[in-house]
Amino acid sequence: MARLTFGTLTVFRARHVDLDSTIRRDPMDAWDTTAIARQYESFIRQWSPLPPRIHAARITGAEAVRARTEVMDSYRRLPILDPQLPIQLLPPGWLREPARNLFAEVYDGLATPAQDYVRAVASRFTTDPLPGIRAHTVADLLSGLPDTRDADESSAEPSRS
Repeated sequence: MARLTFGTLTVFRARHVDLDSTIRRDPMDAWDTTAIARQYESFIRQWSPLPPRIHAARITGAEAVRARTEVMDSYRRLPILDPQLPIQLLPPGWLREPARNLFAEVYDGLATPAQDYVRAVASRFTTDPLPGIRAHTVADLLSGLPDTRDADESSAEPSRS
């Protein structure tokens, strides 16, 4: 048989499960909602101090780029962990929406200062216009990033939703 394989063999095994024994299980048992809730709580605890600083324009330059990258990195795991069930099926006080709103507020709030900083750094190396350097927003991510190949400087400002 070794001569017939291409170096790897995958074998699937199955067993019969009596539906009567599984039908009584709670579908929520498929997720560790307590652990997921802790992830949401941790995200909210970490990022809640930023919106007042963003609104007061106290986060600029490299700090804006770093914070924007970090909030994206922190948040991107949550929708993957979340069971994405209707809110009424989840435990009371489920933090999906508050976390999503906080993410959008921080990510979009830092768009302009991050974009300005990246443009300033890039402009040290060219005298050409830099319309392709554009900070996208959460709305851009959800709708698909726009084509900026022919954009001019005035249309390269981040959109607000």
